[in-house]
Amino acid sequence: MNAFTSNTIRVARESSERLTGVYARRQPLDETFVGGHLVSLDLLHSILLAERGRALRAVRTSTESHFLRSCVYAIYITWGCLVLNLYELLLDRLKDSSMVDSVTTTDYDAQERLRLHFARVRHVALGAAVEISETLTDVPCISRITHLHCGEVEKWARFLLEESKTMAKGVGRNRLLRALECYRNALRIVGFSWVDHSGLVESIDRHIASEVPDDASNVDCMAENDYTWNLFPSMQFVEI
Repeated sequence: MNAFTSNTIRVARESSERLTGVYARRQPLDETFVGGHLVSLDLLHSILLAERGRALRAVRTSTESHFLRSCVYAIYITWGCLVLNLYELLLDRLKDSSMVDSVTTTDYDAQERLRLHFARVRHVALGAAVEISETLTDVPCISRITHLHCGEVEKWARFLLEESKTMAKGVGRNRLLRALECYRNALRIVGFSWVDHSGLVESIDRHIASEVPDDASNVDCMAENDYTWNLFPSMQFVEI
């Protein structure tokens, strides 16, 4: 865990100084750094997977299991923040570049490179959204959702909703809808302590309903009954 923590701090600091900070956003995009930043994010992900597997194999009691699963969720959210920040940065730059009236050959080449960078980051972000949703279902205590990372759950839900409208490539349709429904259900639980007036939950409901065929009403991931226990089975065994 020390390796993951120290590298996360380093990557976050570098990202702020070179990409996402106020000063960095006013400068031309450092494409070389973007490539290296993606490599660093991939390294963090590899460390996370390795540490997660090693820690879970060493679990001997239910108390240790609950603690580690809560930690895994928090760590995935931390890594995901770095990914989502990079995605949002490149998306903003892509929108800004498309608003330019006259485009020179140099500008056009820069835009094409920006689209390539964005496509790579988008692919990583989609994978991160699905992985975080899978760790979210394994949170052993409801307070981990209602009092921690509420804003991040909302951000990932919005991201996945927008991306799922284009049927994101690289992620299976059923897996994508299952992840989106997981975020929707988490937001419903969060609603007990943090109310969303933006209509996000309703928007997700409408999208899921439009994507699921009428004859697929018996699919588990789309079932409305007992949605909390179906997607948050670990919570059945925790006193609230």
